[in-house]
Amino acid sequence: MQYKNLKITNFTCNGRCSGCGECCGDILHLSKSEIKTIDNYLKQHKVSATPRSILVDYDNTCPFRDNENKKCKIYEVRPQICRIYKCDKTPEEAYKNREFANDNKLPRSMRQLFF
Repeated sequence: MQYKNLKITNFTCNGRCSGCGECCGDILHLSKSEIKTIDNYLKQHKVSATPRSILVDYDNTCPFRDNENKKCKIYEVRPQICRIYKCDKTPEEAYKNREFANDNKLPRSMRQLFF
C-alpha cells in the first residue's frame, strides 16, 4: 500500500495540538463551498494575510497562520482538511484521512485564491 512510504513527525504534546504550525500550508485541497465560506468570512472580518518570508525562495506557509499568537486567523471556517488532520496519526490513518479529505476537491493556493 502507498501509505507505507509516508513519514509523519508527531509535534503534539501528549496527543494534543501544540500549535506549532508545522501542518499549516498554503496549498490545500479545497471544495468550492469551502472557498466561498472562507471568502465571506474574510470580507466580514477583514482578515489580512500573514506576510511571506523573504528569507526563502519558496514560502509555503499558510497566509492565515498567526505565528506570533500561534493560532489560525480563520479557525471558525478553516477547511475540512485542517479540521481532521492531526500529526499523531499512524501513516495508515493519515493516508485514509488524505483520501477522505481530497474527495471532489482541487489543490489550491490559499494565498492566490484570497489575496
